[in-house]
Amino acid sequence: MTLVIGSTLGGTILPLQTIWGGKTNTSLPSQEALRRDEADSHGFIYGHGDKHHWSSLVTTKEVYT
Repeated sequence: MTLVIGSTLGGTILPLQTIWGGKTNTSLPSQEALRRDEADSHGFIYGHGDKHHWSSLVTTKEVYT
């Protein structure tokens, strides 16, 4: 899993992006995962990295557009 922290040029912190290996929602944290509701309330964004679990231009465009 990769966690991406970003900000705008104006200093606004963007929602945290998490990239997980896999292609389906079963590879993402479960809705019942410990503290998942807290992460969701803070605006965490969950994305798939296919064979990889790191951020790329593709994963960034998917979650921030």
